[in-house]
Amino acid sequence: MGRSLNHSTEIVTQLADQHVGLVSLNDPIDTTTAQGRLVFRFFASLAEFE
Repeated sequence: MGRSLNHSTEIVTQLADQHVGLVSLNDPIDTTTAQGRLVFRFFASLAEFE
């Protein structure tokens, strides 16, 4: 989705500003909830170290 952690979080933040959530069909990510935002940021951080 993004080229880096910063890019991915920027996209999700822009979507949230427009009241749009991100829901993954394959992973437990739903950015409309606090838990989903935490999981998204955790996975994005892991991907940054990859």
